[in-house]
Amino acid sequence: MSLDTLDISANELHLTLNSFDKEMEKREVTFVSSANYICMMSKSKMALDRIKRNAMKYLEK
Repeated sequence: MSLDTLDISANELHLTLNSFDKEMEKREVTFVSSANYICMMSKSKMALDRIKRNAMKYLEK
């Protein structure tokens, strides 16, 4: 899912990403985010797949 495909206003997007950033920091995930992209990093592919799956669930709710 691309952030460009989300059907929300710019203000809602900002609030969602701010909340997402705080959640990822709480989970100690290494990441970089901007208005259009989120880049998450991990030491293993298996861990990255788990992080990505959980991040998608968080953003879709």
